[in-house]
Parts: sequence; C-alpha cells; structure tokens
Amino acid sequence: MDNKNLHITISAFGKFGNVVTNPTSVIVSEFTKEFKDKYNIIHSEVLEVSTVACEQYLKNLPNHTLNIHFGVYDGSQEFNIEQCGYNLKDFGIPDMKGYLAHNECIEKDCEKDFCRQTKINTDLLVEYLSEKFPVEESSDPGRYICNYIYYCSLLKSQQCPNSACLFVHFPAFRTISKEIQVDFVENLLKTLHKLHQSGHLFK
Repeated sequence: MDNKNLHITISAFGKFGNVVTNPTSVIVSEFTKEFKDKYNIIHSEVLEVSTVACEQYLKNLPNHTLNIHFGVYDGSQEFNIEQCGYNLKDFGIPDMKGYLAHNECIEKDCEKDFCRQTKINTDLLVEYLSEKFPVEESSDPGRYICNYIYYCSLLKSQQCPNSACLFVHFPAFRTISKEIQVDFVENLLKTLHKLHQSGHLFK
C-alpha cells in the first residue's frame, strides 16, 4: 500500500450448515463497477466455506493490498470488527468439502491457539462506525472457517509489510436489514480510506 492509494480486496462466504442465505455473499455479489471504482476495490469474491477455497483465494491475492474478509455470525445482534485470529481449527460441523478439523493447529510451527493481531487500528475504526451503527470490537472470531481465513490472512500480511487484513462479522438480515448492512459496508470503506489518508489506519 502506498501513501496515497488504498487498494482493497473483499471476500465473502456462501452457505454452510443452517445458514442458507449468507448476508455477506448477497452484499458482495451486488457490488457494481461504480462502487468498486469509488472505493478502489480491485477484487471481490464470494468463497465456498472450506479451507481449500480459503487457501486458493489467499494464494492468488496481490501484495500491497488491504484484504478485508466478511463472514456471518448468525446469532449476533451487531457488527463485529475482529481484532485477531487464532492458530486453531476446531470445527463444530464439516466445511463444505466435508473436512472436519478437531483441535488442530493452522500454522504447524507455532503454539496452538496463538493469537495474531491485525495491523489495523480497530479501536479507532469502531469509534467512528459506532456513531451510526451497532458495532463492537471482538477478540473471538470462533474457530471455524472465518477464523481460518483470518488467521491465514494475518500470517500472509505479517510476511508482507505492505499488506494488511481485517475481518468483519455480520449479523443475519433478520436482525439487521440488508439496507442497513449495505450502508454499513459503504461507511466501513469510507472510514478505512479516511484513516489511511490521515495516517491513522494502523496501530
């Protein structure tokens, strides 16, 4: 990432378990070219809920980008900005490829459940967004596929100084309407660009 331009990638997830309609896949699928151009989104994609899909996606990401990952937390009453990911795969249900991990490390040569923090200034991000939306900072992304992609992305960004990543958990549409969630995404992107331009994007 250079000092002037913030290049962004966004991933979302499809269905899994009892979640037939994943709000993140609906929102990201409806990004227009104009919307992407406005917020400098160079790539967006809806991923299958599987470790294989996550690995392939991250492998193909360019360097020098802010990689944002969206996922659903079906029981949540608000948006959750995740501060960290954990070195643990402990799935309550199989992923969409049928893989069921139990108490396994993601990164083999690292302490189990080791916490990797995002470089992004999540405190300030939440402070701005909470003026308009129900949003909280979280330190528990679960230990399923959301945590898997986040931990792997955090590892990738730590190996590349010019990259960073962020994970955002969304509630179901029955809890917060699609219209409000779409508005939240736009405000999230505006705020990230604002923080970048002011030099306050990173901790």
